[in-house]
Amino acid sequence: MAGTGWQCAFEVADVFEWLDAGKLRPGDAVIASLFLHHFDQAGVRRLFAASAQTGAAFFCAEPRRWKPALWGSRCFRWLGFSPVTCNDAV
Repeated sequence: MAGTGWQCAFEVADVFEWLDAGKLRPGDAVIASLFLHHFDQAGVRRLFAASAQTGAAFFCAEPRRWKPALWGSRCFRWLGFSPVTCNDAV
């Protein structure tokens, strides 16, 4: 990040406790991968609302929540994926 003026920080915390602690500031960007699928719709809305209130950006890479993806994820065991991956995919 040298030369950009950006700073990078990794947080290991409960995301809702972290948000409630006021750690997110205007201009911050949160980047997450394979994270949001662990939450129900209410949890996802809460995360997005918190970032919207501060003016922070939220970027993530997630599987699409739709029936064909669910059906496809149930076939992973036949493709040789590990039991953990098969469970997480669903």
